[in-house]
Amino acid sequence: MESPGAASLPTVLVVDDEPVVREYMTRALRELCVAVLTARDGLEAIQMLAATPGIAAVVTDIQMPRCDGIDVASFARTLPGSPPVLFVSGAANEPLPGAFLQKPFRPDALAGAVRQLLAD
Repeated sequence: MESPGAASLPTVLVVDDEPVVREYMTRALRELCVAVLTARDGLEAIQMLAATPGIAAVVTDIQMPRCDGIDVASFARTLPGSPPVLFVSGAANEPLPGAFLQKPFRPDALAGAVRQLLAD
């Protein structure tokens, strides 16, 4: 987990079970000037969402051990202000309840998708 940094920046929670992918997304989002928290899987993400008010958006892989991205999104929708969710996956074959970005993606594509989430 990484600290959110400056309190005035919007905070984005990045959820992916692959450390390299998680770090890639974290670097891309820091370029966008947002604070980034990270979770290794869906269960950790849900715990962080429950304990950390003010998360502005969630970027989550879909297929993960212990708890998947669909469960993370379902939990996020129950929160006050329900942060929007961007799903990222290399294997999505079904309609998803939210925005989607196909892996692999370029850092600017991720930043653009998150910028749009934060603007909406």
